[in-house]
Amino acid sequence: MVKPYGICLPNHEKVATDRSSITDVIRLVYGKTANSTPWLGRRRGQHNHKAVNYAHGKTGLVFWAVGHCKTESLREKYVAELKRYITVDIYGGCVRKHVKQITDQFHSHKFYLAFENSICADYITEKTWSRLSSGIVPIVLGGADYKTFLPPHSYIDVKHFSSPKALATYLYKLDKNDTLYNEYFAWRRNYTCIKGIPGHNSRGCVICKFINENINKINTIADVNKLWSPDMCTPAKVYYRDIATLRYNDAFVKRRRNDNGDDRSSNTIE
Repeated sequence: MVKPYGICLPNHEKVATDRSSITDVIRLVYGKTANSTPWLGRRRGQHNHKAVNYAHGKTGLVFWAVGHCKTESLREKYVAELKRYITVDIYGGCVRKHVKQITDQFHSHKFYLAFENSICADYITEKTWSRLSSGIVPIVLGGADYKTFLPPHSYIDVKHFSSPKALATYLYKLDKNDTLYNEYFAWRRNYTCIKGIPGHNSRGCVICKFINENINKINTIADVNKLWSPDMCTPAKVYYRDIATLRYNDAFVKRRRNDNGDDRSSNTIE
């Protein structure tokens, strides 16, 4: 967790590329301090942002590019349920449907499913950062505290909806109202999100510098595995507890039987 996938900064500030700022970048993106976030901890920049209708020319609603078909987060189950209420254009190896220029899909769709493979704390897929800068609204499913890392009102969190059906209803509402949809891009007046950190592409250099600058702060760890606590990741059945449907419950039962080695005939999540 040393190399961030992205960062959001006020428009009047630039990301330093010199090595002296590496620890600041690590602290800024992954540090958790009271009342501090990557943007709220800094002065908001003023920027002459031209009015843009981000809904213009977008003929599709929900887009999802996926290559990992069965996941710990059971995101595929959520999408299967969501598709009952709204059209989801899916591309990738899981559906054997590919496009030559995937960026064209970002310009023609209003929403992107930035769903995680696993529901773990403080991890945000690189796809979220990419979509923020692509003029499409990311819909997130994961274990991160997104409001700590992303600009306000720049994304849609599935946890804020009681069911996939409720989410679909809200997406249709935004689709019919350009003003409401464009509110998800108002953050661009003050902030710029970029994927990765310029000049900090070498994980080895970042780790080496960090160790050398903190050489006197020695902490011996007997069991490295304990660094990654089981509490860092949330089981899917717990994550979906407040938005679960009978379909999800059936899926969890089947998966649980498979994990216990019982009832092999019903261990497939469809």
